[in-house]
Amino acid sequence: LKHLSPPRAQLFIAYKLAMSACATASQWRHTLALHQEMQLAGIEPSKKSYSLVVTAYANAGQWREATALFHWMGREGKRPNTGACHAVVLACEKEGQWEETLQVVEAMRKFKVSSSNLVYQAALRACEQGGQCAKALLFLREMQLKGYKISIGSYACVIRTCSKAGQVHKALEVFDSLEARGVRPSSACFDAALAACASSGEPQAAIRILRHRAALEAPSPSNFRQALEAAHIDGSLDTVDAIKHMQERGILSKPQGQSSRRRHLRALELSGGDGLPPTSVRALRRSHVQALRAQEGEDPHHRPRWRGGHELQGTKQRRNRQPPAERNRQPRRGQPKSTMNQQRGWLEHGKQRASRGAPVPGESSPAE
Repeated sequence: LKHLSPPRAQLFIAYKLAMSACATASQWRHTLALHQEMQLAGIEPSKKSYSLVVTAYANAGQWREATALFHWMGREGKRPNTGACHAVVLACEKEGQWEETLQVVEAMRKFKVSSSNLVYQAALRACEQGGQCAKALLFLREMQLKGYKISIGSYACVIRTCSKAGQVHKALEVFDSLEARGVRPSSACFDAALAACASSGEPQAAIRILRHRAALEAPSPSNFRQALEAAHIDGSLDTVDAIKHMQERGILSKPQGQSSRRRHLRALELSGGDGLPPTSVRALRRSHVQALRAQEGEDPHHRPRWRGGHELQGTKQRRNRQPPAERNRQPRRGQPKSTMNQQRGWLEHGKQRASRGAPVPGESSPAE
């Protein structure tokens, strides 16, 4: 402002305040109009004014225009301020543009613009979308060195990123580091770590993680299924051995309350007769059926029709046990319920008239 006269300096401040208000309100058209009007008034735009336009674009969700102006400022030697950089990163990540997000973060390092916890979290989510394991681990390390408070969701995001990139050992290292730092893993961390074990076939690690979760909270049915999938892929432990191993370690306990023996079926027989948690019975039974089909040389994921699959006939048989009259009362597809109730009423009325010896409507009398 030193090279401007007092009236022009006041005019520049007025334009800057107006543009800042419009950018905060996501009014990018008004911000751009004020920026052009300032140029027509003979006032040279500054890095602050360009940064306000970038912020207005980003806050309004115009990530293409925001990134284009952001990179233009970098080529022209006009370093964007911290607010503009943060706004562009968040806008690109929100729109699912993970490549642009990481490019802006790299440009921030080049411009030596300080980052924030929100920027790092957005960068970690972008790494998860693109499966960038190395960059996710780098960002996590930078957050630890700078002393940022890392949320448990950020750890889960890094574990999922490493698992998606096929770096299962890196994912397990991040999960194991939580205990060393005194951080209690969340359900998302357990699910991500078990999914990594299931995708690569790490039964011992899956059982260890499952036991860790059982000590803190009740595992979900999907966790048992993931541990069994890890045993199948590895080949060193089959489904039965994995179940017995988990029972010996106290991971699988007896079911609480009443549970039907028919629901256990082959799972109980193969697991030695010990009870299983009711929430995991279906997942274990499905895994047992697939294992038996694979041993017999059949497709383990084949689901036979009603006539061919004995394990899927329960609902059909229960329906067939109904009397014919009851089955006939069921409405046809597209038939309204009122019509069905009317037919039932006529049927009951006809039965009552027949019991009194009166002719049923629609039938000829004996005299005729």
